[in-house]
Amino acid sequence: MSYQETIQQTAKLVEALGVEWAWQQWASLGAGALTSAPDHSDTLVDPEALLLLSLVMQPSERRLADLVAWWAAVGSSLLSVQRTKTLVAVFPETVREALGGFAYLASKAGDKRWKKLASPTAPMWGDRRLKGPSQPPLKDASALVLRLRAGFGVNAKSDALAYLIGMQQRAATVQEIAEAIHYTKVTVRNALQDMVLARFIQEVPGHPAKYTVDRRPWLALLNASKQTGSLVWKPWSGLFAFLAHTHLLYAQADALSEYLLSTKARDLVGRFGKSFALFGVPLLNPNDYQGAAYLDGVHEAFEHLRMSV
Repeated sequence: MSYQETIQQTAKLVEALGVEWAWQQWASLGAGALTSAPDHSDTLVDPEALLLLSLVMQPSERRLADLVAWWAAVGSSLLSVQRTKTLVAVFPETVREALGGFAYLASKAGDKRWKKLASPTAPMWGDRRLKGPSQPPLKDASALVLRLRAGFGVNAKSDALAYLIGMQQRAATVQEIAEAIHYTKVTVRNALQDMVLARFIQEVPGHPAKYTVDRRPWLALLNASKQTGSLVWKPWSGLFAFLAHTHLLYAQADALSEYLLSTKARDLVGRFGKSFALFGVPLLNPNDYQGAAYLDGVHEAFEHLRMSV
């Protein structure tokens, strides 16, 4: 493909993936408008990352605004305001304004935790867009994070437990868990120690110590479906942030030189590329793509992601 064709094809692919993945995950959370979305129930939904991706992608797919407004009305209490603020820092700056609109709707619906982030003048959506159940059904196994939050509170304990269940019996360190769920190491360590004391999880001695959980009793307690045999945690926050940045970068490609676009793409891959490996996509080796040819590698990486996820 020519340079222009590569840019156009990559832009279309990134936009399509962002919209598709957002729709799939909203369907997993029980959005009433989505009755025939593809099955995406084998990985845990990251609700804050999903919200921010949807805010970035909704100008490309206006129906995502319906789902954001629905969630502001019925599900905002299951979101972590602090975790949202943490993730905003790794998403494009432009998402902050749209988040102000979501926060305004959430606080208007009665969730006052969002009031400090609310912006009455930010883009927002009226009552006509509130399409969906009056309560999120949370029946799908992939909604495990939200189910635990509903039962035990919106905190690091719920998120760390969901992460460990999604690790499929593999143990993880405090550092690994903190990076995955976006809480501080101190907060995560305290949460894990409390859950060890309660015998919810187990500590594996070592330097550093690791933590694990027998997922079988938890899945039985939660009355999860047979899907849970393959239920796994994936780093959606990093992948969605990378997708959002790339989407906005390619939207301004016409104003950038080949060199500058390639350089910015390299920077994004360097910042978020480790998410690739966790989705089964090899990291891009800069030495394999000289100059603007690196953009071909970016396109190939997203093609791999499309097939892997």
